[in-house]
Amino acid sequence: MESYLPLAQWLGAEAEPIRSFVRQVVETLERGRPPEAEFAEAMVAARHRIAGAWQPAAAPADELKRARAIVAASFNFGPRRDPSAGPYDEFNRQLAECGIPADRQIPEQYHPHYHFPGGSNQDIADVIADLCARLGPKDIWGQIEVIEALRLSHGLAIPDERAAIPAAAYLSTTDVPKQLVKRGLAEYDSIIAVGHPDHVRRVAAGVEIVVNTARAARGLAPARVLVPDVSRVRYHADGVQAWARDQRYREHECAARVKAMYFGLMRLDHLE
Repeated sequence: MESYLPLAQWLGAEAEPIRSFVRQVVETLERGRPPEAEFAEAMVAARHRIAGAWQPAAAPADELKRARAIVAASFNFGPRRDPSAGPYDEFNRQLAECGIPADRQIPEQYHPHYHFPGGSNQDIADVIADLCARLGPKDIWGQIEVIEALRLSHGLAIPDERAAIPAAAYLSTTDVPKQLVKRGLAEYDSIIAVGHPDHVRRVAAGVEIVVNTARAARGLAPARVLVPDVSRVRYHADGVQAWARDQRYREHECAARVKAMYFGLMRLDHLE
C-alpha cells in the first residue's frame, strides 16, 4: 500500500498525480514496461467510479432462486490456531538464512490445520447458508476458507473438488474461478457470486469473465452472474492479512480493480 497515493489524494489530485498513480499500478504489474497512455487516461477518467462503487444492489429473489450454483470468494482468514506456528514458517526461515528477503518468501496462505477460517469468511458462510435455506439447495463452490466455515458451522458436506485451494503462490480473486472452471463450474448458466461487500463486484466480474470465456469456447450461451445482499459480511480485526482488517482495504481494492481491468478480468460496466 505504501507505493500508492492515498485514496483521498487520488480522488482530489490534479491530473498528473493521478496519472502517476496509474503509472505506479501498471509498472507494478509488468516491471520495465511503460503504461499504455490510453489505458491510463481511461483509469483517470473513471477514478470516481473505481473508488465509489461498492456493494451492488441485490439481485431479485426470483432470479437468485433460479440459479443452480453459488461461488464464494474468501476475504482475509485466520487468526492462526497457534500464533507460533504457520504453514511456511520453517521454510521461510531457511530462505531468510540463505539471504532471500521477506518480500521474496512464500506469503502466508490459509491452511485449515494452522488457521481458523476467519470472521469475514464465517459471515460469508452464513449468507450462503441463509440463501440455501430460503431459496432451496444450491451447488456450492468457492475458496477453501469459506468452504471450511460452511462445513464446520453449518454441517454442509461440500465435495473437495468444489474448493479452490492455494498452493505456494498467492491465490488471487480470479484464480478462484480459473481453478474451478477446470472442475465443472462453467456447466452452470446462472451463478450466484458471494463475497465481502467491498470485494464482491470484482468477485462477480472475475466469475463472469472466466466462466463465460470457458462457455464461449464450447459454443454455450453466456452465464448470468448474480449478487445477493451481502451487507452482513463485516471486517474483522484479527485476520492475518493486515490490509483487509478494516475499510482502509478500499485503497487496496481500487488498485486491484485497475489491475483487473488492465488484464481484461474486469470492465468499467461492472461498477455500474
